[in-house]
Amino acid sequence: MRPSRILKVLGLFCAVSFTNAQDEQSGEPQVPDQPTPSPAPTWGGCVDGNLNPLVTIGEKTTICLVLSNGVNWNGQVVDYVRLSFQPIADEFSRFIVPASYTHLISQRGSISKLGNFADKDIGIHVSSQNGVSFQKLYYDVDEAKIYPQLTAIIDVKDGVVDGITWDDGCIFCKDLECGINTFGFDGEPAAIQTPAGGCGKDKSVCDEGVSSQSTECDIAFHVVWTGTDADGTPFQSSAYRFSAFPQQDFVDSLNIPTSFSDLGITIGN
Repeated sequence: MRPSRILKVLGLFCAVSFTNAQDEQSGEPQVPDQPTPSPAPTWGGCVDGNLNPLVTIGEKTTICLVLSNGVNWNGQVVDYVRLSFQPIADEFSRFIVPASYTHLISQRGSISKLGNFADKDIGIHVSSQNGVSFQKLYYDVDEAKIYPQLTAIIDVKDGVVDGITWDDGCIFCKDLECGINTFGFDGEPAAIQTPAGGCGKDKSVCDEGVSSQSTECDIAFHVVWTGTDADGTPFQSSAYRFSAFPQQDFVDSLNIPTSFSDLGITIGN
C-alpha cells in the first residue's frame, strides 16, 4: 500500500453558517436523494481557481468536507462547517480532524473551533468540482453511536468528477457493530445498492477516551480515485481502499495527530 498522507486544512470556516438548503446565498447545493445532485444556481462547486480545473494524476486537486448539524437539508435550516484540502490526485490520502470528537460532541458549547453544534445528528458529506456524495453520520444521537472512519471514492471521467461514493465502512469493524449510516439530503436512509454501513463506537467509550487523549473517535477521512484523469490515464488508488484488503484492525495502525497545531492549521472566521 502506498504511504498515506496527512493533509493540512486549507480553509476552515468556523463561524458556523446558518443556511437554508434552498437559499441561493448559502453556497451549498439543494440535494435530493441521489448521489450526485445538481447544485443550487449560485453554488460554484468545490474548486480552486489557482489549480488545474481538471483532475490530473500527480497534481493537487480540491476536496471539501462538510460537517452539518443534522442530515435533513430539504427546506430545513442547517448549521454547517466546511473544510477544504488539496491532496495529490491518485495518492491514497487521509485527512484527520484533530480533536473533532471533543470539539463537536463531548465539549460542544465550551469549545468553538468547529462550531457550537447542538445535540443533533452530525452528518458529513464530500464534494469535489460539482460532484457531491451522500451523507455519512458521524454522530447518531438516537443510537449514541460515533462513526469516525470514512473513505470516499471519487469517480472521474477524463478529469471531470462524475460522482462520489463511499467505500464499505464496515471493513473497520472488529469487535464493533456495523450500522447503516448513509443518508440522503432529505434525512432518510439512502436507497443505494452499494455498502451503506459503518462501524459505530458507543458514545460512552468515546467519552472515556477524551480523558486519556485517545484519538480513535476523531474524524478520519480517506480518499481514493477511480476512472480516468485529464490525460485519459486510469487511476490506480482505488485498489488501495481498505475494503480491497483482508479485514484487519486498521485503526491501530493510523498515526493520528492530536491537535490542530500538529497539522499547522490556521483557523479563521
